[in-house]
Amino acid sequence: MSMDYQAEYAKERKQWIDRMRVASTLDAAFLLYYYNHWTTSWGPPPKPLPMAQSEVFSDQYPEPDQEEEARAGKMYKAAFDMVWSGHEARSRGLDYRDTYEPRLLQFKDANPGFSESSYELAIYAANVAFR
Repeated sequence: MSMDYQAEYAKERKQWIDRMRVASTLDAAFLLYYYNHWTTSWGPPPKPLPMAQSEVFSDQYPEPDQEEEARAGKMYKAAFDMVWSGHEARSRGLDYRDTYEPRLLQFKDANPGFSESSYELAIYAANVAFR
């Protein structure tokens, strides 16, 4: 890996850490999950390494509990299910736009407490994955 990639990844990593540290613990759990499952997986190589919780959380920045971590992973995966259901609706002749709002509300109701930014990141990842 060249020094340019290393410097860019270090800068991006710090931005993610800063973002996690100002988020609620639930959103921080999601952002860490997203980083470790999306940012380190998609795009051309070389890819950044996954981030350990110890890089982000400390006495000053509380660590999410196990329930929040589980909810973060569940919400991320539920976004993929929501987007896939839209593709299935379209294959049955329904307009994706007509079914989006009800599916989005159901997705948020089933995964309460996250910020709009976290919902948007999860849905973005799902939409890109299903292109």
